[in-house]
Amino acid sequence: MPPRRCDGLLRKFAAAPATEALVVESATTFVPAVVYLAFAETAGRAVFGHTGVAHGLLLASAGLATVLPLMSFGAATTRLPLSVLGFLQYINPAMQFLIGLFVLHESVSGARWAGSSLIWGALLLFCVGGLWHRPARIHVRDGGVGATHR
Repeated sequence: MPPRRCDGLLRKFAAAPATEALVVESATTFVPAVVYLAFAETAGRAVFGHTGVAHGLLLASAGLATVLPLMSFGAATTRLPLSVLGFLQYINPAMQFLIGLFVLHESVSGARWAGSSLIWGALLLFCVGGLWHRPARIHVRDGGVGATHR
């Protein structure tokens, strides 16, 4: 399950270690997932265990492959400012847009271009404003004290 937009905020305030936060998040979705799997099995739509060993192993490994990114996301939320974390959430939609446009050659309407331009323009202003108004950091170098922008 990919991280939702509110996960960063909730994990930032919880300040729990990545492993514990992932266990709690997984535990909250366990019961609804088991109910859905039971429903799919009784409705004859279940896939796991019905399509061969190779398919079952692929499904199981897909679950394992999500653990590292989720743990990394959980660890990052306690270390990064929420503004940076929010900005990073735009990487996935941007990659999907670029893949759709340049790799799959999908058409994009004028309204979508306008909407995307407004969003990316606002993000550009946000980044420039953050760089322009970042606070000076005091450091000690060669026995003297100086201010630098980091």
